[in-house]
Parts: sequence; structure tokens; C-alpha cells
Amino acid sequence: MAEKKNDSVGIMAQVFAGGLDNNLIFPYPKMDPDETEVVDLISGSFKDYASKNIDAAKFDEEHEIPKKILDDLFEMGMMGLSIPEEYGGGGLSMSGYCKVMEALTPHDVSTAVTIGAHQSIGMKAILLYGTEEQKKRFLPKLATGERIAAYALTEPGAGSDAGSIATRAEYDEEKKTFKLNGSKLWITNGGIANLITVFAKEKFGDKDAITVFIVEGDDIPGLTRGKPENKMGIRASNTTELHFENVEVPEENVLGERGKGFRVALEILDYGRLSLGAGCVGAMKGILNLAIVHAKNREQFGAPISDLEMIQGKISRMMVDTWVSESMVYMAASLVDRGIEDFSIESAICKAYCSEAAWDTINSAMQIVGGVSYMREYPYERMMRDARINLIFEGTNEIQRLYTSLAGLKRPGDVLKGFKKAGAMAGMVDYSLYAVKKRFTKSHLEGVDPTLSWFQDRVEAWVKEFALTVDRVLVKYGKKVISKGFLQERIADAAIQLFGMIATLSRLDTLVKDKGSEAAAHEFAMTKSFYGRAWRLVRQELDMVEDNGDKTLVKVARRAIEDEGYRVLK
Repeated sequence: MAEKKNDSVGIMAQVFAGGLDNNLIFPYPKMDPDETEVVDLISGSFKDYASKNIDAAKFDEEHEIPKKILDDLFEMGMMGLSIPEEYGGGGLSMSGYCKVMEALTPHDVSTAVTIGAHQSIGMKAILLYGTEEQKKRFLPKLATGERIAAYALTEPGAGSDAGSIATRAEYDEEKKTFKLNGSKLWITNGGIANLITVFAKEKFGDKDAITVFIVEGDDIPGLTRGKPENKMGIRASNTTELHFENVEVPEENVLGERGKGFRVALEILDYGRLSLGAGCVGAMKGILNLAIVHAKNREQFGAPISDLEMIQGKISRMMVDTWVSESMVYMAASLVDRGIEDFSIESAICKAYCSEAAWDTINSAMQIVGGVSYMREYPYERMMRDARINLIFEGTNEIQRLYTSLAGLKRPGDVLKGFKKAGAMAGMVDYSLYAVKKRFTKSHLEGVDPTLSWFQDRVEAWVKEFALTVDRVLVKYGKKVISKGFLQERIADAAIQLFGMIATLSRLDTLVKDKGSEAAAHEFAMTKSFYGRAWRLVRQELDMVEDNGDKTLVKVARRAIEDEGYRVLK
């Protein structure tokens, strides 16, 4: 089995309990200089190659990435970046891999998605849970191009709810093989992959549990691939259905422990969401550059539109969103590189924030560019189509918020359970002391540059208020919080803003100490602009936990659902 990580938790799990882990927050993480040099060389080589060979508009129009491009990418080592060197890969850290994925995306999102489906999720279970024998057998092929990987979890009746999958696995004791039966839906690389990580249920006594299988081969008996889906965006990436009819899998192709596949599925997606966030950062940078060039060269009323404050406002927001997204992604990626076991909340936050920021960025760019952006001969409409999927795949952003809130509530919830176990009177006394202590004390960030005290004060104050609100919610609702979607959304939105505040403060503090306040004036301004809206959003979300119009919203929604549409009195 893969080496176990330590059992430490990330930054945000501690924030939910009112804690600020200075050791994880400061200084802002930096990649090893040697790896930075390697990543720069890889990114530069891909940029040169892409400028001559990758035609995103043509790929989009033809709904296909030419096989030669994929062959070239394998030859360049782009498809084995995350595979350790001893198995023929690039051996990049999570941060290094994210940097390369960021560099890929501005050239063609479909190509980046194909590479990501192969590495970020397709082969990830082998890297995390594969035996040494499995790694030696599969990883070199995945690095050289003999095998292309896909991740097969989603089904017609099971999307983000992985526990609802219906694909079955039956074990043949005599033959030491499994037979897989079922269907998978919207599988990226599904039509071209010859190594597929498949999740299926098998019977354990009177219960079902998920097991992970490696289905390998160029011509797999019983496996039928549907035709490529005609998608709105990322049209050149290959997306198909997969149908399994008595597909035979040898026992040695089971990944991890039988019946433990649910956790494997979730952990793989944690990694995928980080690289998706990095891809969004790359897309935002590319879009921003195009929009600024247009604004500087487009004249209206005798001056470039870049002189107009409404245009400058959009450019500023795009810059700030990119700064925050980048700061979040690489702080979260560093948790992986530092061996932190649970970075799932940070991963979910990055996916939600970055995908929405990328969507807002292309929307703002199209407003800056105007009517031209709506025309097929320009890249903007394709970029918008490509960007929309980010809010849906790897789990919808609603699921990211649900996970952020419920996973975050678990730790303080366990504390409250402990008080209840102590008995009614003793538990009440213990909880009262705990609540008083929490209200009149707060965690502090240590060693922050004095010029950044305004930012520090807001982080400390709102982390405290956030934790107090979390406790009130748990006391009031207990387990019923699982059914409180509006509440979950507010807690998650506050957590998202807090992580952005923590990440940007950490990055700014490190820059000020390394480069000086004057040199970091631009980054200071972007962070202040973000904080100007972030802490107010946190305050608004926390206030609305108690004082809101949720019942009215539910009433309107239920009536619309009952009427099956818009019905009003005439």
C-alpha cells in the first residue's frame, strides 16, 4: 500500500474551531528553486510548442485533439508530470504540477482537460493507493503514452453522490477475478483511454460497499464506448459513456482495500479540484491580457477605453480575483507538499472560488471587448463556453459549499458531542466555560509585518466571529444542520472569503518582508481591494445566519415547483 501521511489537518479545519495555525500560514509557501527552474523550462517548452502546433479554434470546431498532439505531449513528458521519477515521470510536487497546469490552460482548455483527466484523476488512485507492484506495472506506461487514463465514477443516477453508484462487481473465488456490470456517464478521455479507474459496488454480507478497479487494455471484452458527447465547451476533449457487460478484471487490479473505494473517490477529487483551480488561474491570466490589450487599443470619444473608469473598474476586479485565486491555490497546494493529510476543505474552496472568478473574468472581458467578443472568429466566446464547465465538474459548486460547511462543522461538532457525553449538568458547565473562553479570547497571527496590521486585525476578528457563529449553529440545530442548505451556503461563503483573506495576507506579508513595502505596493493595493469586500461579505453571511428571509425563499420556490413554472395572478 501507499505510504500513509500524517494525520494533521489543514488551515480551514482549524479556522472553523477558531484557530489560526501560524506554522501553516506563514511564510507564504515557495517551491524549491530547483523545481521552479524545471517548471519554468517545462512551461516555456510547452508555450513554444503550443504557439506552432495547438490551434484551439480548429480543435474546438473539429471536436477533437489530433492524435499527433497527444503523442507529442507524451514525448515532451507532459503526461507524466506527477509520476515519480523512478517510474519514468517528472516527479513534480503538487505545487509544481499546478504551475504547469496553469501554464497549459491559456493555450487550449480542451488540451489541459485531457491532460488533467489523465493525471489529476485518471491515474491518481494508483499513485495514492497502488501497491509497489501496481506502480511498477502501470505508471511507466502512463508516463510514455502506452496507456492513457480515465476516471470512471459518474453514472446516470449518481453524480456528486458517489455512494449512489449502481455499477456492480461480482467476485469469482475460483478464477480470482471480478465481473463488472453497469454504465458510467460523461467520462473524460472515455473514448481514448486504455486504462480506466472504475468504481463499482460489491456485496459484503448484507451491505454494499465500493471497490476500485483498474480496467486495462486496448480492446477490452465487454466494454462498449458511447459516441463522443456534443458539448457546449471543451469540445475537443473526449467525453463518452462507458458500458460494462461482464468485463473481467483480475484480482491483482483491485486498488486499495476492497470496500474502501468511497474514500478513494473523494480523495482523488481533492487533488483534481486543486489542479482545476490552477487551470482557472491560467485562464484568467490569459483572458485578462487579451482584454487589457484591446482596451488600450480601442478608442472611443477620442481616447482609449482603458481611460474610462468603468473599464478600469472591471480590469481592477479581474486583477484582484486573479491575485486571490492564485494565492489560494498555491497555499492549498503547499499543504499537500507539506504532508498535510486533510486539505479537502481548502481544495473545495479553491474549486468554488476560482471557477466562479474565472467565469466572472471572461464575462467582464466580453463587456470590455463588446460586440467583437460575440463573434466566432475571436477567442472570447469559446473561452466563455470552455469556462462554464468549471462550475459543474469535479462536483458542482453547490456540492463544494455543502462539503466545506459540513466538513468544517465536524471538528467543533465533535467538541460539543464531548460535552454532551459528560452528562447533562457537567456538560452544561463545561460548555458554558468553553463558550465564555471562546468569546473573550481569540487566536492571533504572529510575526505579521506592522504595516499590515489592518489586514491582521480583520482576519483575527472575523475568524473569531465565524467560530462563535459555528458554535451557535451547532447548538441550535445539531444534526439537523445537514438539511439546512441556506445555512450551509452562508457558512461556506464566509469560509471561502476567510481563506482568501488568510492566503493573500500570508502572501503579501512574505512579499513585504522579502521585497519591501514600496516594491509590494501593487500587491498591497490588490489585497486591500479584496479585503474591502471580503470582510463585509463575511459579516453579511454571519448576520444572515439568524436574520434572513429563508422561509419566504422556500415558499416562492415550492409554489414555482408546484406550478411547474412561472404562474402569477392576472
